[in-house]
Amino acid sequence: MPKLNLWYCNNCKAILGHIEGNICRIKRKDLYVEITAAENIFTVCYKCGKPQAIQNVQEAPSINKEKGGGD
Repeated sequence: MPKLNLWYCNNCKAILGHIEGNICRIKRKDLYVEITAAENIFTVCYKCGKPQAIQNVQEAPSINKEKGGGD
């Protein structure tokens, strides 16, 4: 089973989605989206409003393995 990784906002560090292998899952209130076989995924952060993107879903976990930022 592939490892589950979180996709964080680069600005405020809110969780934008869950990435498992080549599947990205995004859930907000009553909206649930599951994306497979996409090279680029774009969304707007629900918390800070900044646009966010994953250029390659299969490489995204290595970019956002840990929640960073915040002092």
